Amino acid sequence: MNTTRFQWGSIVVVVGLLLFLRAHVTAEQLPMGDCNTPKPRTDLRHCVFWNKAFSGIDLHGALLDGVSLRGTNLTGCNLSGADLQNADLTGSALEKADFTRANLSGASLKGVTLDETIFSEANLDQADFKDAVFGNRDESWFRHAINLPMNLQKMLNQ
Repeated sequence: MNTTRFQWGSIVVVVGLLLFLRAHVTAEQLPMGDCNTPKPRTDLRHCVFWNKAFSGIDLHGALLDGVSLRGTNLTGCNLSGADLQNADLTGSALEKADFTRANLSGASLKGVTLDETIFSEANLDQADFKDAVFGNRDESWFRHAINLPMNLQKMLNQ
């Protein structure tokens, strides 16, 4: 066995683990957010936002993974860099919202309304856009999106 190769492999594993733990610790260190007046770069994972009116608010970098935002008006919201993994956005209004570099992997976007919504560089792995309502369809909204679901690709190509 080549010891140099083993050492480098071990170093790569350790560095990867440290980066993972650092990202996890950083996310955990965000201040707890107020569910009544949500702010950017706060931890809002303890909140439930059903049928709220958050039109135009700034939630960039917020932790919203697993949060229910069913029927919420997020028109014009800045959700860039937000973590929305496995969030439930079913039936929400997302017109002109900015999800640049947001993580929406596993999120439910069933029946959402989209018009001029930006998903540039967003992670959409296994996001469910079933019955999403598009205004003026524009593939540029999804420019450089990561893991664009097949059903969404089909809708955009129609």
